[in-house]
Amino acid sequence: KNAQMWNECYTEHAREKTCTSPQFQIHHEQQIGLCWKQSLKCMHCDYHSSMFKLYTEVNTGHSGQRAATTNVGLHVGLQDSTIGTTKIRHILAAMDTPPPSRAGLQRTANRVATVTAQATMDDLHRRREKTKETNALRGLPKDAPINISVDVRYNSTNLKNSYSCGGQNASQALGTAISWQTGEKEIIGFCLDNKLCKLGSSLRNKGINVTCPGHAGCTANVQATEPLSEYRIGKKIGDSLAQDNIAIKYVATDGDALASRGIQDAMPAGMETQRQADTTHLSQTQFRHIMKASFSPRMFPGETAARRAENRRMFAEDVKTRCQKIYTSVHMLHDSDATVIARRMPDIIQATLDCYSGSCIKCRRHAIVCRGGRKNWWNTSQHLKACGLTRVNMTDSDRVTLQGLLEMRLGNAALQMTHRRLTTNPNESANRA
Repeated sequence: KNAQMWNECYTEHAREKTCTSPQFQIHHEQQIGLCWKQSLKCMHCDYHSSMFKLYTEVNTGHSGQRAATTNVGLHVGLQDSTIGTTKIRHILAAMDTPPPSRAGLQRTANRVATVTAQATMDDLHRRREKTKETNALRGLPKDAPINISVDVRYNSTNLKNSYSCGGQNASQALGTAISWQTGEKEIIGFCLDNKLCKLGSSLRNKGINVTCPGHAGCTANVQATEPLSEYRIGKKIGDSLAQDNIAIKYVATDGDALASRGIQDAMPAGMETQRQADTTHLSQTQFRHIMKASFSPRMFPGETAARRAENRRMFAEDVKTRCQKIYTSVHMLHDSDATVIARRMPDIIQATLDCYSGSCIKCRRHAIVCRGGRKNWWNTSQHLKACGLTRVNMTDSDRVTLQGLLEMRLGNAALQMTHRRLTTNPNESANRA
């Protein structure tokens, strides 16, 4: 664009002026976001050009000044990053590049966000239609039920360093629904509950009585005093899926089952939606229960209380890892046949208890992940080797307690809640991104 401007100015100058030695310099310039308009003038005569746009424009099909592709592209990128207009102005200023005005950046961001929102809804509709086509290719009815995972993320930091939700200090909650019908794990539904409205705050500061949501141009869809609800988010996601005739059979959630209940209430009458427990969160719950369990004082050896506590923590990590390995291995071994797995699991649990007690007699036949002999679990476990733990002194009471903890992950109730092997890991990745 710059070369085109200079060439056209030379041609125009030669055609209109008698000046034989033109010397051009910038006559006027105007910043348009990250782009510029410029005009040239001749130092030896009175020639000056019209303004040239040194950028390409987005063809919107509407009248008025069109946006520059570079400015639009900037905001497309900012939507996928954690910085906003203020930080991008700081970055440009640090690069000695004149930053665009904050108001101009915000106007372009609003226009790009509107287009992105519509493109997102169109893309979700396309993905849902693809789901129906996949059902047809498998010989199923197009409206056959599918399995999804749902997770909600809040815009608040959990200061207690636990796995519970952020709490009601959050002002936004984002829920995503991911399809497990194929290996692509595509998002087919989402919902954003938002209490924030900058326009409403500005009007109230000016003394104008407005209520969010409800006034013109309001961006909030939840009242500030109303608690954020995973049930409401699940209900909204379920309503949007039901509008496209997408039926849900199983919903994987973390420990909070309200989202699955909301999806169930949104499904047509007669369609039963069942909750599946997220295997990752279930393992974390098992770990926390082991750390809180009432074992005998001498179960975990160690010279000091700190050493015994560390051995207990490594033992809890080992039990969690071993149960997950057993769960994965037995599903692969029996091709996820729930009946066979449920029949074998009591023997597996008893063999695991004997193994932790120091006897590997049943391991080769039942323990799945321990073969006995030199390759027994005690010699191959990374957690047990890391702390040098070679035994645990289990009493009969400890054995009963540990059996209950193993059944949290491998018992009949747990197997029924996890037999679809669904997790919310893809949801958490998408939400954090």
